Amino acid sequence: MEQDCSSRLDYPSDFNQWNKIAPHELINVEPLKNVSEKGIALALKTLVENTPSLIVATDFDREGELIGVEVVNLLKSYNQNISQIKRARYSAITPFEINTAFDNLTEVDYYLSSAGEARQVIDLVWGAVLTRFISLTSRRLTRFSFNWAGTITNPCITCRTRKRNQKLCTKAILANHRATQKKRIRGYQP
Repeated sequence: MEQDCSSRLDYPSDFNQWNKIAPHELINVEPLKNVSEKGIALALKTLVENTPSLIVATDFDREGELIGVEVVNLLKSYNQNISQIKRARYSAITPFEINTAFDNLTEVDYYLSSAGEARQVIDLVWGAVLTRFISLTSRRLTRFSFNWAGTITNPCITCRTRKRNQKLCTKAILANHRATQKKRIRGYQP
């Protein structure tokens, strides 16, 4: 897994008491950003103290752009004189892609970064609300056991539920059909 010093979203600690905070209350809570790798952040702080410029060189996708913007914001908090910020866009770590990216620097795409941040918030809210709701309603909540749900697992659960319901429905139809056949054999006609 790629390590970076970007932020990690989470709810304020006051909202970690699952039995006291209803799941729906999490929807309107503003998540907090915490630096995920403090050691990397401190190392970057020493490198940026007298630097007027930065080049964001992360994967060119939502997450890469978000990591780049978060690092830019963090480094600007260490050095407010940073004024030149450019972007090296690449999607593969090959000499050609890297050289081309650094030869053709562009601007940081703050809209793409915002899209990445929106996705993070949606993932957090969706996962936290559903996980808490499912765990509390199923009464399967202990320190080491809870039912996790998220933007990936939830559609999978939905598909499994549909298949299960189809099987149950099919079984009910077959059982009804068999019962009807038995009644006909016995001479009963509705």
